[in-house]
Amino acid sequence: MNCYIISGPEEQRKIRTEQLLSKSGVSDIDTTIISPESSIGIEEVREIIHHINIPPYNGDTKAVIVNSAEKMTVPAQNAFLKTLEEPPGYSLIIISVINHDLLLPTILSRCEIIKLKEEMEKEEVTLQILNDIMGIGPGKVILTAGEIAKSREETRNFLGNLVRDLRKCYLSEIKSKYENLTEFGTKDFGVMVRRTNEALKAVDSNVNFRLVLEILLMGLSSMNEVLKRKKC
Repeated sequence: MNCYIISGPEEQRKIRTEQLLSKSGVSDIDTTIISPESSIGIEEVREIIHHINIPPYNGDTKAVIVNSAEKMTVPAQNAFLKTLEEPPGYSLIIISVINHDLLLPTILSRCEIIKLKEEMEKEEVTLQILNDIMGIGPGKVILTAGEIAKSREETRNFLGNLVRDLRKCYLSEIKSKYENLTEFGTKDFGVMVRRTNEALKAVDSNVNFRLVLEILLMGLSSMNEVLKRKKC
């Protein structure tokens, strides 16, 4: 396998990336690292493909690392597909992402997914938090946000996991485990996913990450009251 997706907390991803690079024996001169400040568009992907198609200078392996791949636009991901399907034999492609579910299924199917332990242990914890804040007052929602948003990275990890778990809700019957989420339909979960993705993008900018999370959670919490009023 030439292509890997490493999914999980940033520090763990860095360690696993170093392990893959060390195992491959690739030299620094043959390693290209993409670490975007904003989004990764088609032009950036073309640059990545250009680097991949240049044979290694020193040794047998050429590595390309794409950090923060959750910032890759959908057109950019589509532009990457052919290279991921038929990468050069000498290439090592590492895609580092908060949560692999933020990438297109067609990207996932072309790579080996390395799902780090901490991410596995935290599956669906976000749904329990969401269930608990449904319909409670803003003061308690703000306290909850404060407990989560200890750092920008922890906030990003929570939001990435929330997107993954919300998608599970409208793709399966998992929502039945959470009494305050059972009445929401596919459209409602779609709105939640969109709002959470918008919050994730905002956290990647220079705005106050805790304030972003507070606004998101208060908005999601209020959806429960809106649903109740519609039924009356």
